[in-house]
Amino acid sequence: MALTVGNKTFVNITPSSSGYLFAHTQDAGQARFLLVALCMPHTVDYTSVTYNGVNMSLLLNFNSSSLSQRWAVFGLANPPAGNYNVLLTFSGTQWNAISASVISFTGCAGVKLVGNDNIATSPNVKINKYNLNSRIYAFGVSGTNQSNPYTINGSNVALEFTHNVGSIISGILSNPLTSYGDAVVNTIADGGGSISNTRIEILDYTAGLVAINTEIGGNRTILNEFKKGLIAINTDVVDKRVFNVFVKGFIGITTEVTPSLNIQNKVTPIEIV
Repeated sequence: MALTVGNKTFVNITPSSSGYLFAHTQDAGQARFLLVALCMPHTVDYTSVTYNGVNMSLLLNFNSSSLSQRWAVFGLANPPAGNYNVLLTFSGTQWNAISASVISFTGCAGVKLVGNDNIATSPNVKINKYNLNSRIYAFGVSGTNQSNPYTINGSNVALEFTHNVGSIISGILSNPLTSYGDAVVNTIADGGGSISNTRIEILDYTAGLVAINTEIGGNRTILNEFKKGLIAINTDVVDKRVFNVFVKGFIGITTEVTPSLNIQNKVTPIEIV
């Protein structure tokens, strides 16, 4: 189940209201995730973001006094597949233009805020560690235009969008990372102007999985079903097949072997603190 980028919706409008509603289609598939990144003048604040009426989790809400802008990031695990409304709600009427970027993923183990840095002279260079097969979503807000792609590890990454909200905001989405370790993300404004740098790591579902004993000989089959960070070792036998299913933070270990079934499992969960 590889991390896959789905539908994208980009909005740059003036609400002239205390809320704004627009449609977005979440792709079908396993391990779905919805990411919403926002930016607008800081005359009002973000109150909530919902998708199909479900509240999204706030990952970041930052007020940049130097740019007079407020940007935020929201996420929702396992959103319903299909076409539903995103509802942005503000603390008061927003008479200025806003930016919203909405991206759907499948095969996603969630996201994490890697870093959020206010303006610095362009290019704004930030180095952080990322996981294998993750993708990086990065955006920058500047007082000058952004005509050029950003870079990750020295390679150009095309801008997904550019919006005018009084300041200029652009965003990128990287290809899957090919190794664990440092990645250098540069946000770039024209003419060496100042620009911010916010990085979100989109995690591949298979990151941190361990599968043991996935096949044995003869007519016995072992099926392994894993979730992030779990270890499963021969935990249950049904009709001479071994199934491994774990709750987060537990280890199951084969404790008995018999000639009749080859493998018989008596599992005592051990909680990992």
